[in-house]
Amino acid sequence: MIYLLLFTWCLPQTLLAFIIRAFVKPVVSEKRGNVNVYKVDWDTGSLSMSNKVFLCKTHWENEKVLMHEIGHFKQSLILGWFFLPIIGLPSLMWAWWGHDLANKYREKKGLHKVDYYSFYTEKWANKLGGVD
Repeated sequence: MIYLLLFTWCLPQTLLAFIIRAFVKPVVSEKRGNVNVYKVDWDTGSLSMSNKVFLCKTHWENEKVLMHEIGHFKQSLILGWFFLPIIGLPSLMWAWWGHDLANKYREKKGLHKVDYYSFYTEKWANKLGGVD
């Protein structure tokens, strides 16, 4: 049943996951339920696309990050074709630029820093992944 969902309801992110997997050679791979976990040899940022989780070196042993990424997989199952515009792209932009820009702005204004996981995409992934 899960594979039917992945190749219909979750098709865009499933195709992206296969493309990423074609170019990334994992150091270690394991299965966590319906999720394929790949420990990859890059330094920054882990990511989840469909049922594939790519964990960067600094997150290999971090169970909370893995559960967070599994939360993104669950978002994918819930949102289907809407996952990439509602979660995927905003999450990527938040990770690459938004979080740092928000904190630089808040620092100039004398405000406290924003937690990375306070952004809606990340907060929801934590909830679905059982991190919170």
